[in-house]
Amino acid sequence: MSPTIRVCLADHHRLFHLSIETIIKQNEDMVFSGGAANEEDVLRLCQVRCPYLLLLALNVLSQPITGFLAALQTKCPEIKVIVVLAYADESCIRTLLERGVHGCILKSDTPEHLVEAVRRVVGGESWVSPLLLNKALVSPSRTPPFFALTDQQKKMLLLLVAGKTDRQIAEELYLGERTIRRKLADLYAHLGATNRVEAAFIAGQHQLFDLHQ
Repeated sequence: MSPTIRVCLADHHRLFHLSIETIIKQNEDMVFSGGAANEEDVLRLCQVRCPYLLLLALNVLSQPITGFLAALQTKCPEIKVIVVLAYADESCIRTLLERGVHGCILKSDTPEHLVEAVRRVVGGESWVSPLLLNKALVSPSRTPPFFALTDQQKKMLLLLVAGKTDRQIAEELYLGERTIRRKLADLYAHLGATNRVEAAFIAGQHQLFDLHQ
C-alpha cells in the first residue's frame, strides 16, 4: 500500500481550512496534518508535522515568496508546495513556477482537481489548474508561431490542457497508454519543454493553434 500523503494548509481564512480538511479526509491515501493562518505558524507546523505537501495561499506571507520558500526548504527540504490562488493570473503562475513551487491551483477548482494536483505533485510532476492552463493557452503573444505541429499533437495538447490523464488521452485518441507516454515525451522535446505544464505555456505564448478550430 502506498504511504499516506500528509498535507498541510496555509491560509489566512479559517473557514477555508475546514473545506480542505474535508476533501483530504475523503481519500484513503491522504491525511490532513493541520493548518496555519500566518507565516510563522506555517513554518513551525511544517517542521513539526513534516508533511509531504503544503497547500500555500499567498495571503499568509509577510515577505516575497522566494524568501519564504528558502526558509521552508531549510526546515523541510523534501516538502512540495502547491500555491492556492484566488484569481487566474497567468503571469503570476509562471513566476511562481520559476521560483520553485511545484504547482498552482485555484480556490474555485473542483475537489477532484485538488486531489489530482496533490497526487501528481507528490509523485514528482508539476501541476497547474486546467483553468489556468487554458488562460495561458489563449493569452496574446507578440511572437509569431514557429512550431509545426501535427493534428494529433494539437489534440494531445488540448487534452493535456483540459487536465486529462495519460490514460484519458490514450482513450480519446484510441491509442495505448504506453504509446501516449512516448508521444507526449516526443511532443515535449519538440516544444523544448520538460513536462505538460511547460508544454501548455509554450503553446499558449506562441499561439501554436486556435482552440476554436
